[in-house]
Parts: sequence; structure tokens; C-alpha cells
Amino acid sequence: MSEEKKIVNLNLIFIFSVIFLLIIIGILFCYFNASLTGKVKKDKPAPANVSQSLNDQAEQMKKANENAINDAMQQAPGSLRKISQDDYIQGDINAPVQLIVYDDMDNEFSVDYDKYLKEVRENFSDKVVIAYRHFPMRSHANALSDALAVECAGEQGSFLEMRGAILANKDSGAIGGFDFLKSAEELGLDSEKFKNCLDEEKYIDIIQANIDEADLLNVIGVPTTFLNERILPGAYQFEDFTDSANIQRQGLKSIIEEELASELKN
Repeated sequence: MSEEKKIVNLNLIFIFSVIFLLIIIGILFCYFNASLTGKVKKDKPAPANVSQSLNDQAEQMKKANENAINDAMQQAPGSLRKISQDDYIQGDINAPVQLIVYDDMDNEFSVDYDKYLKEVRENFSDKVVIAYRHFPMRSHANALSDALAVECAGEQGSFLEMRGAILANKDSGAIGGFDFLKSAEELGLDSEKFKNCLDEEKYIDIIQANIDEADLLNVIGVPTTFLNERILPGAYQFEDFTDSANIQRQGLKSIIEEELASELKN
């Protein structure tokens, strides 16, 4: 074959190759354009009243929150340990209404909740007993040290007094750590014995046992109270109130009155 014919054939091959490539590119362009157009149409939201949609979502969230709280309140505790002489209590251990409070003293609600519990004691006296158990949250920097301090004070008969001192310090808005040793001296405790107890973390096992119990009972925050085995998550006020989800709730007073009325019927 002559050189001239070879050149002509090569030119023809090149031209056909370019035409074929252009056809392929055209097909691919049409395909992807159709796909993208279809996706936009599919994903495009249907016309709606935006304000109404947001209101509906808010209502759904409120309802879900309300259901979650109700479920938590109605669930049967796994194995709630009854109040015994091993607990630090206020009131008659045989009182018809028994409150078991899982708490730490380094959270923003403990001070107010302690005031509500004081109203309970003042209004129901021997009809209610309150037991305090530990549930120090990891997110609360001083919770564990507070728990150890009240246990070490309890060793010398001043659990509730040390607890009150810690909460009073928090209520005052004091900045910085609480001086446990100074408080122990003011309460008339054996300072050396108290200090050794703190340094050794003597009651860490008891605190951990309380945490393990609370975990089994599905306690997830503080304070959490069991009122005759009915779970009350959060800092329930003494009087009826509206919670953070805008839900009307009975306060401790109403709940206790219902329990006492139920006891009389039985």
C-alpha cells in the first residue's frame, strides 16, 4: 500500500473515532442531565405553610417529651431497696410515705430541691420519711468529693449536718471548692479522723453501691426520687407546677396527699 493511501486511511479512522466519541459524550450528557433534573424534582418539597409546619413539629416534640416523662414515671422499679437503718434518714422509718432521694450536691437543682423537701418535712412531719442516697454525676466536678465528705461526717453522726453545710455554701454563691475540714471543725467533729477518712476515700464502695443500684433503677439524672416506689425524675416542687416542657405536674404536696388518702382506703 502506498504512503498516500496509508495517510488517507489513518485520517478516516481518526475522523470516525472523533465522531464516535462525540456521540458517546452526547448520550452521557443527556443521561446525567435527565438524572439530575429528576432528582431535583423528587427532592423539591411540596408547597406548604412553613409556619404551620414548624408549629406541628414543635407540638410533636412536646408530645414525645411528655410521653417519655410519663413512661419514666410509670415504669416499675427493678429492685428498689427499702429504707433501712443503713440509710441516713429524716423522719420515722415506718412512715406511710417513703421518699428515697438519689442525688449529688454539685448540681444546680439540689439547693432548691432541698428546700422543697424541707417543706415536705414541715407539712407532713411523721407521715413521711426521707432517705438520702448517692448518685454523683461525672459531669459534676465536686459531686464525688461531696459524697465522700458527707459519708465521713456521717461516721461521726453528722451526715445531714455536713450535707446542709455543703448546700448552704452552694446557695450562697461562693466560688471555689468547699472547705470540708473547716466545716468538720465547725460541726465539732474529730478533724484528724475526718481527714483520714477523706484521704483514704473510706466510703467509696458504699457510694459505688448506691450508683449501681440507681443504674438498675434507670436513674439517669439528679435529683431522682422514689416516692413509695413511684419514680419522680427531676426537682419536683412542693406545690403543683409547670415543667420545662410546659406540662402541668403535681407537686410533692399533691402526690403525698394522694398516697396518704390511698393508705386510708386500704
